[in-house]
Amino acid sequence: MKSSLTKKPTWNRFRVSIFAACIAAGAITFTGCYHVEDWNEIDSVEVNHALNGFGDCTSFEAYAKLAAIQLMRARVEQARDADAQWAGNEEGVFAGADGDIGDDGESDHSETNNQEEGVDEADLIKTDGNYLYSLYKGQLIIVEAGEEGALGEAGRVEVGGYANELFIYNDTAVVFSSLNDNDVSPELRYDSQSLDGVNYDCWDGWCWNENQYARISLIDISEKTSPQVIRTVEYSGEYVTSRLVDNALRVVIYSPLPALETQWYWEEYDSDSWWNSVSSVNTMYKKIIQRNEDRINALTLDDFMPGKLDSADGEVGYITDCNEALGSMTPTGIGLTTVVSMDLDDVSKESATNTVFGARGIVYASTSALYLTTSREYVMDAFITGLWQGETSGIHKFDIARSDAAAFYLATGSVSGRMLDQFCMGEHNDYLRVATTTGFAGWFENNNLENHVYVLREQGKLLETVGTLDGLGLGEEIYAARFMGDRGYLVTFFEMDPLYTLDMSNPAAPQVAGEWHGPGYSTYLHPVGENSVLSVGLVDGRTALTLYDIANFAAPTLVSRLFFPDWEYSSAAVYEHKAFTFNSESGMLALPYYEYEDNGTGLFLYDVQVSGVTLTSTLQLNGGSDFYEGAARRSAYIGDYIYGVSRCRITSGNLSDPSVATDTIELFNVGSCDDYNDWYWGGGQDW
Repeated sequence: MKSSLTKKPTWNRFRVSIFAACIAAGAITFTGCYHVEDWNEIDSVEVNHALNGFGDCTSFEAYAKLAAIQLMRARVEQARDADAQWAGNEEGVFAGADGDIGDDGESDHSETNNQEEGVDEADLIKTDGNYLYSLYKGQLIIVEAGEEGALGEAGRVEVGGYANELFIYNDTAVVFSSLNDNDVSPELRYDSQSLDGVNYDCWDGWCWNENQYARISLIDISEKTSPQVIRTVEYSGEYVTSRLVDNALRVVIYSPLPALETQWYWEEYDSDSWWNSVSSVNTMYKKIIQRNEDRINALTLDDFMPGKLDSADGEVGYITDCNEALGSMTPTGIGLTTVVSMDLDDVSKESATNTVFGARGIVYASTSALYLTTSREYVMDAFITGLWQGETSGIHKFDIARSDAAAFYLATGSVSGRMLDQFCMGEHNDYLRVATTTGFAGWFENNNLENHVYVLREQGKLLETVGTLDGLGLGEEIYAARFMGDRGYLVTFFEMDPLYTLDMSNPAAPQVAGEWHGPGYSTYLHPVGENSVLSVGLVDGRTALTLYDIANFAAPTLVSRLFFPDWEYSSAAVYEHKAFTFNSESGMLALPYYEYEDNGTGLFLYDVQVSGVTLTSTLQLNGGSDFYEGAARRSAYIGDYIYGVSRCRITSGNLSDPSVATDTIELFNVGSCDDYNDWYWGGGQDW
């Protein structure tokens, strides 16, 4: 069947009736899916997030081009709208869319602060109670945690690129690294030139970032003094996140498709008079649209399909099979999100993949299911540009209960609004709870922000909404969320910090149980026992640690609030939950800090009890004298010792009095930590 994408019309915005009519059972085809019209006010698309398979590479290629042209047209029309308004008020001025935009070791030791029990998340540091496993540049370093806080290097191995995060599973380490063009095989590289010579070496339309690639390194650490890389898999795309449940590893790779991104062709602006009238603006933008359509239509699958290279067979292939990829009925951006499944009990086994076409969204996982969402940024962009009729997010559920198999697509749901992060989702008793924000607030728009909570349950291929709670935090936006058992917590902010306690015991009728209002906002919420919640956030620009009493769930109260010394002190824990190290039995909490004026860095240690929070001591890292040392990023504890981790060193201290460091080990083995700055800004290459 010959696709109508070989035509070169002037596009009108797709209407849902046209698009839906082009979906064939089990596959997606596009013949006869649009027609030629003059420029006119666009019609928004009614969004359908349901996923379908493509059946073959021809359908996949057609879908990708259709999605690219649709998004291109929306972006170009948004730019044209602004220029047309400046060009004058003659008949035909485009007015835009209507409506307001509106303990497994010998000693007690820490584990990564995971969102869900039984679902491990990769991090910068891991410990098994005897060793610390850390990363520096492109290396995995194994550090022995000896008696009385002594630190000694046991072994290290090169993994290449910039090592981001790792897992430890029995005698296997898994390291996720970012690579650049110089690190990968030419077959994996994104082509830097389009067919007509225009550079499209861009990510999401912005051209000052270099392409990134991802590497998964599987390392035998049975001999700590001589770890060995036994297998690597490289991808055209960036490492996003990963989860480990028992022996089943799930890795999420996002591959932008720069060849399909909008090209503006600046030579069309050479004329000094193109903006003098609406008709000349229309002419110029029609040329841009036509050139983009011509370029996209001329591409082949090889021009934009990402690749992978597995050292197990040494062959370069597509990141996924076309007939195994999925696409939503309404395209949700340009890119591929791939879930890679590996069995760490048999690292030689071929990995399996599941791929969804669309811009990068949020990832959440329970022990049995993994969820992918529509991109928060794309949801906002599609609604603001008028591409979509509503501001909605799709949620796709995959079964990961089988540890020896690939993720299996189950169902899709849709909720109004956009999600902030993974903590805006939580699964309990087969119900998925979701927190979203709708609306916008800005200089020229009315503030119509509103927040919502939805409860969804799998019914066939649908994640059906069974419960809804609207009207939360009117005029504010979600800054933190957490769902735990039959309870939920939500923080919204615009000028004040309302903490909502949510009764989620009845899935059909979620409701607000209580509220607390105060200045500032929280960015991370951590339940402490049954009757307390601890939060990290900002109050008037200062990092704050707050404890709430929720024994009376209908009337949460503030127990204590401690501030970092002044506004020059920051903490990685404000924006990264893995930087929050808490021992629930002893009440010890460690938060990394960084002080801008003197480049001081270290750990603040607290005693957290239901009666309040007390700052007990400080572990200073490296004296704060080295600017390139960077801030303390993580911490870990083993027995009676706490370990602070910065970019280049690990420092230990006794928990009874860590104010005097016990030992420090340097993670670099050549040169000094100062070299890191040159290496980093040199694209991961030593100068």
